[in-house]
Amino acid sequence: MRFPIGGAAGDSSAALSAAGPVHPSAVSSGLFPGPFRSIYGVDALLNSSQGAPSTAPNFPVGEAIGVLAWGWGYDPTDLATFFSDYYPSSFPLPHVVPVPIDGAPPPGINAAADTSGGSRELTLDIEWAASMAPGSTIYAIYAPPGTSGTGSPTDQSLEDALHYAVEMGNLTALSLSFGEPEGTDVPLETVMEEDIQNLTANGTTVLAASGDDGGSAQSQPNRPCSAGPGVDFPAASPLVVAVGGTDATSGGPETAWDLSGGGASNAGNVAPSWQQTGGVASYLAASSPATREVPDVAATADNNAFYFAGAATNASGTSFSSPLWAGIVADMAHADHTRWGALDPRIYPLAAVHEAQGGSPAPFTSVDQGRNCYYSASPGWDRVTGWGTPNAEVLAQELNGTSFASLAVLLNPNQGVSSGSTVTVEVTVPSGGDAGLSGRSMSVYVVDPTNDSWVQRLVGTCPSPGGSPWKGSFVLPSSLTDRYVNVTAVVQNGSLWGVGTSVLSPPPPPAPPGPSIWDILGGYELPLLTGFLLLFLTFRLMGDRRRHTRAGPSPRELAGQNPLSPSDRGPAPESVAGAARASGASSLSAGARPVADTSLPRGSVTEMTPFCWKCGTTLKGAEGQCPACGTRFS
Repeated sequence: MRFPIGGAAGDSSAALSAAGPVHPSAVSSGLFPGPFRSIYGVDALLNSSQGAPSTAPNFPVGEAIGVLAWGWGYDPTDLATFFSDYYPSSFPLPHVVPVPIDGAPPPGINAAADTSGGSRELTLDIEWAASMAPGSTIYAIYAPPGTSGTGSPTDQSLEDALHYAVEMGNLTALSLSFGEPEGTDVPLETVMEEDIQNLTANGTTVLAASGDDGGSAQSQPNRPCSAGPGVDFPAASPLVVAVGGTDATSGGPETAWDLSGGGASNAGNVAPSWQQTGGVASYLAASSPATREVPDVAATADNNAFYFAGAATNASGTSFSSPLWAGIVADMAHADHTRWGALDPRIYPLAAVHEAQGGSPAPFTSVDQGRNCYYSASPGWDRVTGWGTPNAEVLAQELNGTSFASLAVLLNPNQGVSSGSTVTVEVTVPSGGDAGLSGRSMSVYVVDPTNDSWVQRLVGTCPSPGGSPWKGSFVLPSSLTDRYVNVTAVVQNGSLWGVGTSVLSPPPPPAPPGPSIWDILGGYELPLLTGFLLLFLTFRLMGDRRRHTRAGPSPRELAGQNPLSPSDRGPAPESVAGAARASGASSLSAGARPVADTSLPRGSVTEMTPFCWKCGTTLKGAEGQCPACGTRFS
């Protein structure tokens, strides 16, 4: 099992994994958690009560937050220094409860020497969760590090730590700042999924870091983007709030942190029903099959500061984002006097309403700039920062007592609509739905999720459950041709909201052209070249054989003697025979005695050259006497 811590908290050049600690850079530019209480609306939430001004801050005293890791615990003196120097003196101090599992050592000064990196992770989790939820109780649950050399805990120890969190039964939120590539250890993931189900049934909201791999979960440690797209578990669990990372170091609007994990889950983890709404619907429509999308929300992850091993240090990772969000969940639960368990089914339809209607204040601040290895941030939901960073006060107010009902939205046609064409919209309330929405004013929004432009708004009346659908239509503008468009219906009756989304898809891409003759031949280059070479050699050998067969022997060879030299060979038979035919003479003169060439293959035909049998002189034709030795022929 490879379970890097954080995602993992690391410095700007490398992610801290369970293999060992990473030495952080100087803290001069690090961001402490205090300012984010204001940026993310926590201060406003603490100073309000059910949306009304309060005479005293409403601190979440008594809310229980769990942070789960492994290692040698934490050094209490580090926490004491942090809450003395980097935490408002007017805030109530958190109550930190150590929960060592399976023989893990108790907290102490040895935590600074923990080579697994777990103590460093646990310390920053405590500091950042408590900073968002002043006065809360933080349960530091940790297993012993493993002995495999990686520092990661054993499966059994991690399971035991999670089992303990389930048995506690009182946690408002639980932060898991670690993960592994989804599907790496299926037996462990199965056990963890069961525990997460039990936690949510207890009312615990489980949050997990989306990872520090830039959307490339299979990357090698400290080498983000070195593998293909993928997501981490437990962030990929449908019951977990997956928290991505932002970069707030510029002082301006936050951008996506370039190493924030995110993307689509594997095909075995289908998209939950609550995620098939709002801007995320376009991502699901473009996938086959549609699977769980990560992350859900985001918070600061780049160059954040904490106190560890007797010094203020800074690091980066979605390890910061997850405990920060756990603290905010505790704040909202305290303000609303409730615990939610699985929070995503409430977040998504609420965010879809605001995406469709626009306006402010909104429960989330969309992160529109930046990217990770594979995906870009965009208005609304995206695969790097989810819905964006929280506005805690607004989110708490809208979660308080709000319930959602599903509307069914049907488009005709629903794909490949050209500019100027009319699209019909049908909205129905499923049989058995809440009748409280019937007859209420309903808005249908045509939304381009890539730039937040509200293209069309249709107004109608919500039908009754199981009744005839409401029908409307819109004309597709040219700016939305050949792209995904969300059509979202929204209706409200007090705290009851009805939400439904459908997607207008672009035409499917044209089929790629068939292979050309050169493409086809390209795969046969070696066989073709080999064939041409064999043909060439075959014809060459046949030509050599033919030349050997037709060549005329020299007079000495015909006489049974060895040739004296190459130049002693006689002329080619063709030349002699041709001359003879031209003169009308016989190819053999009278008295010339041909001698068979026994070196030739049997059955071959050879034209003999006439010669003097005594001296071997080649004769020109029908001579009666040899011009060289005077021999007469009878």
